[in-house]
Amino acid sequence: MQRGEEFGPGKFDDLIEGNGAPHQRYTTRDYTAYLNNSRRRRSVVLDLESDRMRTSPSPSRLEQERGIVMEERRLRTGRPA
Repeated sequence: MQRGEEFGPGKFDDLIEGNGAPHQRYTTRDYTAYLNNSRRRRSVVLDLESDRMRTSPSPSRLEQERGIVMEERRLRTGRPA
């Protein structure tokens, strides 16, 4: 869910990777993790994360994300969520 108000779709990953860090995310049985690791530009990472966290997703966007997580789990375990 890398969609904030200031840094919308596409800009989030571009800024993370443009500042020397891969943006990784993964889903386990209990949670989805978003990892940002840029030692050179922590202020950029904090700006991006605060923008993402203060923006509530719409119900349709939340449902879309739920579907993505369920598909990732199905691919990993071979069973539907």
